[in-house]
Amino acid sequence: MLNFLLILIMTTLILTLALLLAAPPGGGEPALTSIQQARTLIEAGRLSEAATVLQNAISQDPDHPGLRVELGHLQLRQNDFAGASRSLEEALARSADPGLVLPMLGQAYLVLEQTAKARRVLEKAVRHNPSDLGSQYNLGRLLRIEGEIQAAIPVLEKALSLNPQGRMLHRIQVNLGALYLDVRRYSPAVELYEDLSRQNPEEAEWRYNLAVAREGLGEPRAALEWAREAIRLDPEMARAHLLAGTQLRTLGKPEEALRAALKTSELDPTETQALALAASLELDLGRYEQALGRARRLIEIDPTHSRGHYLLGQALLASGDRDGAVAEFATHRRLAAERRSFHHTAATMGDE
Repeated sequence: MLNFLLILIMTTLILTLALLLAAPPGGGEPALTSIQQARTLIEAGRLSEAATVLQNAISQDPDHPGLRVELGHLQLRQNDFAGASRSLEEALARSADPGLVLPMLGQAYLVLEQTAKARRVLEKAVRHNPSDLGSQYNLGRLLRIEGEIQAAIPVLEKALSLNPQGRMLHRIQVNLGALYLDVRRYSPAVELYEDLSRQNPEEAEWRYNLAVAREGLGEPRAALEWAREAIRLDPEMARAHLLAGTQLRTLGKPEEALRAALKTSELDPTETQALALAASLELDLGRYEQALGRARRLIEIDPTHSRGHYLLGQALLASGDRDGAVAEFATHRRLAAERRSFHHTAATMGDE
C-alpha cells in the first residue's frame, strides 16, 4: 500500500496541473459555475466543502461528465480511492475525456490493489496518450510487481525518455535499475546507478547495486571498489561484505576474502552463501577443522544445500574421514539431481 501511495503522490501533481489549466469539461452554466467554485475551495484547502459543492451539483445535473471528473480528482486528494473509482467510472460512462480520466482511474485501482483493472485502464491510458508520464510509470511499476520484467522494461524506458524530474525521475531510475539487474543488463544498470549515486552521494544501496553490476560485467576490481564504498556508508550491510569477499577471492586474496565472509556471518548468522564461502576458503587455506564447522553450520541452517554437503565431504576427506565424505558426496549428488529435475520440470511446465 505504501508503494502505491508514493505513486499517487508523484503523479497526482501532474493531473492536478492538467485539470487546473483545462477549461471545465462539458457544458451547462450551473455546472461550470460549480466546478469553478469547487476549484476555488480546493485552492484554499477546503476540500470537504468543495466535495459538497460538486456532489450537490451532480444531484442537479447527473449526466454532466465534468462534474464527476472534478469529484473523482478531489476524492483522490482526499484518499477516498473507492469513491474516486466510482466517480471516474461514471465520468467515463458519460463520455468524459479519457486523457484526463484514465490516468486517475488507474491510480485509484492501483491503491485499491485491483491490479487487473489497473492494468487494463493504464494500458488504455498509454495507448491514448503515449506521452503521459504518470501512466507510463504506473504501468511499468505494476508490470514489475506482477513479475512481468521483460514487459515492464520498455514501459519504464519510455517513461524515462519523457524527461521526468525530481522524485519521479528518482523512482523511475530505481525501478528500471532493479529490472536491468534482474535480466543481467549490466551496462545500462551501471549508467543508472552512477546517476543515482551522483544524486545522492550518501546512499549505500546504489553503491552496492553498482558493485553487483560491475561484478556482472566481469570487473572484480571495480566491483570491490563499489562494495567497499557501500560498506563505508553502511558498515552493517551484510550483502556488501559478502560481495566484497567474493571479489577478493577472485582477485586472489583468500585471507581478506575470508575476513569479509566471516564479517558477513557476524552480521547475518543465517547467510548460507557467507558460510559456503568461508568453508571453501578455509579448505583452500588448509584449515580443515574450521571448514568442518562452517559446513556443518551451513547444513544445519539448510539441510538441502547441496554445495554445503559437498564442502562438508571435502572437509571430512581432508580430515581423514573417508566414509563420512563418501556419504556427504552422495547426498550432494542426490540434492543436485533433484534440483536439476525441479528446474527442468518448471521450465517444461512454463512452455506448455
